[in-house]
Amino acid sequence: MFLQAVVPPLPGDIFILLASVLGFNPILIIVLSSLGSTAGGIVNYYVAKRAGRPILNKVIGKVWTLRLEKWFQRWGSTSVVFTRAVPVLPSDAITYVAGVAGMNVATFLPASFVGVFIRSIILVMLGQLVMNLLPIKL
Repeated sequence: MFLQAVVPPLPGDIFILLASVLGFNPILIIVLSSLGSTAGGIVNYYVAKRAGRPILNKVIGKVWTLRLEKWFQRWGSTSVVFTRAVPVLPSDAITYVAGVAGMNVATFLPASFVGVFIRSIILVMLGQLVMNLLPIKL
């Protein structure tokens, strides 16, 4: 999960689902994926804090960067928890936004962990549901 967070094209949610479907210990999956995602998110946060604004300006433009910062300043830690928790949302993107927006790391860290912890629980539960629906047990 650490690598998935730092290398965005890797699909981290699939790894959690697969581990769950394959019958790995659900508590272990939740704890390790949460810690890995949080550690990767911290790396993203600091990279973005140091060098992210010029890159973000090039990718989405200065106007959208400013809009995103204002939105983030309004919703802050709530946006981190929500975005990191919902499986269909790109959870790693918010770690870069938090860094660019200058969110305090003491606020970012627990919000990020809570979000990925919730996400991991949801994905493990989905994986177990899939496992129970399979006609062949793995």
